[in-house]
Amino acid sequence: MSAVVNCSVSGNWFGSVSYFQTGVWLVGASARHSITGNTFYQPYRAILGDANTGLYSNVISGNSIHLANQEAIYLQAGANQNNIVGNTIRQSALHAIRVRGSKNVISSNVLSDNGSGTNNTYSDIFLDDDGSTFSTYNVVIGNNCQAAGANKVAYHVRENAAGDDYNLIIGNICKDGATAQISVQGANSVRGTNIPASG
Repeated sequence: MSAVVNCSVSGNWFGSVSYFQTGVWLVGASARHSITGNTFYQPYRAILGDANTGLYSNVISGNSIHLANQEAIYLQAGANQNNIVGNTIRQSALHAIRVRGSKNVISSNVLSDNGSGTNNTYSDIFLDDDGSTFSTYNVVIGNNCQAAGANKVAYHVRENAAGDDYNLIIGNICKDGATAQISVQGANSVRGTNIPASG
């Protein structure tokens, strides 16, 4: 969807999307979309948001994403005020959810056995940056993150750099990350009550 607003993508089945293809691609000032209740099986990426194009106020919820070849959901630099809520993501080769932006809510997702491409390398939720646009003022709350596969995520929730700051990470269940469960880099980010409480 390019430079359009207020659209709904709901109840679709995206099966084995061709290599280097994405299920839903948000391009050029895509705003106020609802991407809900879809099933993605073996996409390259299920949902991709373009960088520095005014990607904001989108809702990505209730989707089932299995066996993504890259990230399942990747919102690139400048993605602000989006809600990623209640999705089930399993066995993505890289990160399950990767965001480069601010004031996003990542909540109540079930994330299982992601980072399967390479052991101890990726994260279930990766608050990322491009060196100039950082992930700040995001809320990561109530996600259930598990790693039972042979290749495990390094972290369940990870800030990439010190500039990725002022984020709130609270109320998540994180189990069996290879390096640690949650990794906070920003001096002002808050890691609240999670399970486990440390690690």
